[in-house]
Amino acid sequence: MSSVAFCARSAGSKLPVNVPDNNNNIWKVVLGGGYAQTWSILPGDNSTVVGRIGFGVNPWRWNNMTFGFEAGLQSGDTMKLTVPSNIILEIGSTFRPSYDLLGSMQFAFNEAETIFFLVKAGAIYREWTFANMLIPTKAQFSPELQAGIGTKLSPHVKVFAYYQGIYTGGAGLTSQTTRPGGVLTINGAVKNIPTQQGGFLGVEIMF
Repeated sequence: MSSVAFCARSAGSKLPVNVPDNNNNIWKVVLGGGYAQTWSILPGDNSTVVGRIGFGVNPWRWNNMTFGFEAGLQSGDTMKLTVPSNIILEIGSTFRPSYDLLGSMQFAFNEAETIFFLVKAGAIYREWTFANMLIPTKAQFSPELQAGIGTKLSPHVKVFAYYQGIYTGGAGLTSQTTRPGGVLTINGAVKNIPTQQGGFLGVEIMF
């Protein structure tokens, strides 16, 4: 640990000190991929493969804890929405790629980071578009949580497994069917972009 960090502790400070880790690797690229399930989607269509890439920095370290920030891009997918029984049409939908901004914390049991726990929390911006039906595009900020466990393979590489949750509840679809001029028209709206939860494997490359 650097002399700056030693002096901060000897003075009785209990706050993180603004120093990089032992190898001066504070910048990071984070890659992740896994399998997620989404609420309010037809069974059999509600699970999807998800990929994520993030860029961030870990500028603060205190004892065996590291704190930082991360911005990420996550893939989208197409899915069919669960609909009320009075609607006979399938409603196709597309989850566009989403963007998140997270604060991060890693806690290691030793300086070598043989095993560490990670927690990331923040907000994600998502957009949801629809087909077959007059439902306007839904855009929403939602709370996001990531939590997992990993190990450090080298001064520049960490690997980990983690859970991701994006919490909003169900879609809350409302609809109205009309037949102006004998033509079937369905109008609707959704209250939320639904909750999504999944398990991922990730790698963090530090430089």
